Amino acid sequence: MIPRLMCTQHPDATVKVTANEEVDEALVSFIGYGCDEVMVDYEGKSTPYTQPKEVVMKAVRAEIKLGERFFVTPRMPNPRLEELERSLLTLEAAVSANYFSWKYLGAQAVRWVVLPMVSDFETYFLTRRILERKAKTIREELGADVGEIELIPLFEDVLAQVKAPELLRELFRRARENNQEIKEFRVFLGKSDAAVKYGHVASSLSMRHVLRELRRLAQEEGVEVYPMLGMGSPPFRGGINNPNLVSYEVAQYSGYTTATIQSAVRYDVSYDVYLKVKDMILFGCCKGAEAVEIDPQLINRFAAAYKAFATPLLPKALELAKLVPSTRDRVSWTAYGRE
Repeated sequence: MIPRLMCTQHPDATVKVTANEEVDEALVSFIGYGCDEVMVDYEGKSTPYTQPKEVVMKAVRAEIKLGERFFVTPRMPNPRLEELERSLLTLEAAVSANYFSWKYLGAQAVRWVVLPMVSDFETYFLTRRILERKAKTIREELGADVGEIELIPLFEDVLAQVKAPELLRELFRRARENNQEIKEFRVFLGKSDAAVKYGHVASSLSMRHVLRELRRLAQEEGVEVYPMLGMGSPPFRGGINNPNLVSYEVAQYSGYTTATIQSAVRYDVSYDVYLKVKDMILFGCCKGAEAVEIDPQLINRFAAAYKAFATPLLPKALELAKLVPSTRDRVSWTAYGRE
């Protein structure tokens, strides 16, 4: 089963949610908001490394069937951009959560881990090898089943998104050379960072371009490719969580299988309005990507125009950003790998 709705821990709401409250938040996401997948986020966040296990154990007591209909999907720090220690501990947390979910539920709660800011396949393969070795150690030393965890590459940069299909083609080729059969593959496309760095127009065009190219890649490689949309509410997070825009957004970005349900649409609108957003996202998912071809050079031109306009405003924007209250527990900006 491929999840359709992923509830996230994005700091885009007006409501403060502490790391201690995020375990209960995960259960509410499953039961109240109808998400079949919850992201436990370690990228730039001071999330406890026990949180995936705590979600599993609380789900056991609440009789929520993780690993069958509901899943926990950690997002790890990119080891190339943040401290290696945090990446290793996140992978350890994912494997540990599966140890307990198999023990108490007889199922695999963590089937995927998200690797953010992917721009090369070497980092992907490095992370995958580390993850496989951690799982192998648990199996061999403890005789415990922790399942097979797949790695989801997250492309959040316009330039990385444009070249994502070719990176994935190389990834599939390398897997075949190692006698690894890939039948299905999840790919995460992020709108927020792309829009901040390159502008809404360029990031919108790049998302539509890559959705079309991923459909072509799936046909040529014989792999079921499941695109995930990382989008939320305006101005920079896209509009798929916005009640007034969602019907247009699901049509514009057709071809997705999973979409994120970020914090703002859960906490800053009424529950009835949220349900309408949710239903529209489910209605729009799992359809074919649009056939319109988009020239990557057009994307580059819009990106250049945005940068020329936005760069002089950057000092003032940074000054104002310091005044915005934090709504999630974050690591220091010096430990965060984003530019």
